[in-house]
Amino acid sequence: MRLELNVERQTLHPGDVVEGEVELTDYPKGIKVIVSLQGEEIVGANHLFRSYVLPLVEQMHSFTSTGEHSQRESFRFQLPERTPPSYASWDLRCQYFLKGRARPRILEEISRLHLTVLPPEDPFPESAGAELAVENGGIKLTGLLHASHLYTADSLRGELVLERGEGVESPLPERISFRFAAIEESKVSDYRKVLWVQSHDIEPAPQAELPLNGYFEFPIEETAPFSGEWSLFRVHYGFRVGLTPPGGGREERVSLPIQVYRAYEPLPEEPSKTGTGFSPPPQTEL
Repeated sequence: MRLELNVERQTLHPGDVVEGEVELTDYPKGIKVIVSLQGEEIVGANHLFRSYVLPLVEQMHSFTSTGEHSQRESFRFQLPERTPPSYASWDLRCQYFLKGRARPRILEEISRLHLTVLPPEDPFPESAGAELAVENGGIKLTGLLHASHLYTADSLRGELVLERGEGVESPLPERISFRFAAIEESKVSDYRKVLWVQSHDIEPAPQAELPLNGYFEFPIEETAPFSGEWSLFRVHYGFRVGLTPPGGGREERVSLPIQVYRAYEPLPEEPSKTGTGFSPPPQTEL
């Protein structure tokens, strides 16, 4: 005896129809078979006693076996228009699957087929440049981003400007820092994880002349997670710049959210600089 699920597509968009067949082989007559489309969010997916599960979708279709050697039964479900996309990490999940089950003998027979729901194709902003700045003692660090909305496999690019206000004689900061990070966190527990972070620290030489100008480029891997908001958790990116006052002390910092979309086609090649650099005026050291 065998129970098998077959579908036309396993990769879907919100609102799509899920169509397929259940195939029974050598099932006795009169056995009830249930096929269901299920979706759920999970926080604490690898914790047996500390997990949260939120059902998202549950649709069912049932029929009775005829006793034929081979029997096929069609089914049809439809995903809701606002279905959240699939996501999977060590602790957080948003997953969808088809499940067929029957009890031809003492033990229940179960067949499961996983589905992938893609994120919506968000409209990409035509102009998404952004600016953020932090100041301490009349010394100002400004980050100028070429774009704050990006695709996976792209790079976060921009310039940095370190300048002194008019008439200010304050010494240069001990350190300037800038970083780009991806974070996932739960809305129902204290779970928070930095998925990856790219950062740079620069210590300006005391005799450096202002303004100092520099550039940065932080690549985003093609397999990086996309930004998203689910009922139980969220995934987000942020860019941060900071100034540490002369002689040490608490770093002054400011951050900006970055939106990352999933890229499903290769991105066009763009001329770009490699890595991160800082370009002071001639004969000025950092």
